[in-house]
Amino acid sequence: MDCSHHFPTACGVLLLLAAARPATAQTPTYRCVVADARTRAALPAATVQADGRTLRTDESGRFELPARPAQLQLSHVGYQPRQWQPAPAADTLWLTPQAVALPNVRVRAQPGAVVWRYAGKSRWPHDAFARSLMPGEQVAVFYRPADSTRQYRIRAVRVRLGHRAPNSFGEAFGQRRHFVAGRLRVCLSLPGPEGAPVSQSLAPAWVITPAQSAAHQDGWLQLAVPTDAPLLLPAAGVFVVATGLTDTDTETAPRLRTLQYQRRNPETAPDYDHKSQTSTRVNLYVEVKPEGAAQSHLVNLDDYPAVAQRTAPDEASGHSWLYQAKRWQSQQASHAELRKRLPDAIYSTSNYELVLEVEEL
Repeated sequence: MDCSHHFPTACGVLLLLAAARPATAQTPTYRCVVADARTRAALPAATVQADGRTLRTDESGRFELPARPAQLQLSHVGYQPRQWQPAPAADTLWLTPQAVALPNVRVRAQPGAVVWRYAGKSRWPHDAFARSLMPGEQVAVFYRPADSTRQYRIRAVRVRLGHRAPNSFGEAFGQRRHFVAGRLRVCLSLPGPEGAPVSQSLAPAWVITPAQSAAHQDGWLQLAVPTDAPLLLPAAGVFVVATGLTDTDTETAPRLRTLQYQRRNPETAPDYDHKSQTSTRVNLYVEVKPEGAAQSHLVNLDDYPAVAQRTAPDEASGHSWLYQAKRWQSQQASHAELRKRLPDAIYSTSNYELVLEVEEL
């Protein structure tokens, strides 16, 4: 329509208003796929941090933001984190696989074996004492070779038992790394479609008893893979998973009990009620029930096994996973949920001391 012939006055006013007011265009949605730079496969469950918010990619490696962010950081277990300022104008963002190999740590009895152990350091008080694993609780660490074209044979798994908090002043100067209740199951698991460990073990699991835990060397136990059954490291990577168990397979541990602090006969104290109790001192016990028993009994949580940990250099360098509330989560995802409820608390990303000993073929 020709404005000069039909609406000369109104058209002129509209043109003046348009010239005086800056043009506004709708900001386009920012959509990307996160993928493996070597295999070109999409990466589900990658962590996306953009302008103060955190989200994860879906099962197809996709994520979506309302607008192109000024700052963007991507991370995924087993990959080198990447950061941009501003976010690139691309539909696919690539992450490069990584694995931390420490060539200076070698096994003298078996030349050629190399220990893979993620970077970190023990910080006080974060890593001074490890929380014991209640039967059924699991922790894991993910490893993936930096070069998928190389082949590695897994020779052993190394586990460092965690130092539990002392029960008395005399124990404060020693180390309580061996455990006296329960067992510790260690296995190797493949990553599933969402990046979490699958329930099926890649090889027969190791089960550590209290007597075996007492033979540790500075907390370390070495679990060898049988030489007559060579185990190759999958190109997709592998999880080292540690699971807390009861004393026997016929026992069950239905719940954790939080009791009011009581110095003498602490297991007879009533349950702690945070609404009515002002003191924050508590005792933690696991309620255990043997098969066929009429009643359950309580076992101090600190008597169960614990796995040591070290604080990671930064959040993206954490490769630990936790099994809580009947689901697996990366430690970063678990912390993100906790921050929503307790934003003022401090969360430290760490790597559990579940270490691989490998040999390149």
